[in-house]
Amino acid sequence: MKKLFWLSILITASSAAQTNTGLNKNDISEIVNQFSLANCNVKTLYVDSVSYKKYYNDTLSNIKIIEVKTVENSLQKQVKWYYYQNKYVYCAKIWQNAVTLNMVEKEEFFINDTTLLLWTINDKPTDFNSNSNQELAINLIRYGKNLLETINR
Repeated sequence: MKKLFWLSILITASSAAQTNTGLNKNDISEIVNQFSLANCNVKTLYVDSVSYKKYYNDTLSNIKIIEVKTVENSLQKQVKWYYYQNKYVYCAKIWQNAVTLNMVEKEEFFINDTTLLLWTINDKPTDFNSNSNQELAINLIRYGKNLLETINR
């Protein structure tokens, strides 16, 4: 499971339709900060002694957050994908020391459904214009959209 989990994050799948939500980074930050899991139902897709995969949906069954968490090689690895009005808007990748829970690395991706608006590593903006970074950004967006489609089936 662990190998498949990280492989699925690093090697991501195909693109979806080009739908523009008109959101910017500030809109997305506000949406993410206002997410309340108190009003959501949680569905567990996978769980074992060191990892889980689950999603949260609202009372209308709209998926809000998909979360994957595992512990591997003394690192607690957590990735959350956020959706707003069924559009992919944000992803947070957080690596922490599994014992102390001190932050090792935090990456945030602000997404306008099919376009990466901002990518930060440890709260510092990253240049995502290089070919390798553009490819990673495209794959991240594809994966987040496919993840939602897979759960909605």
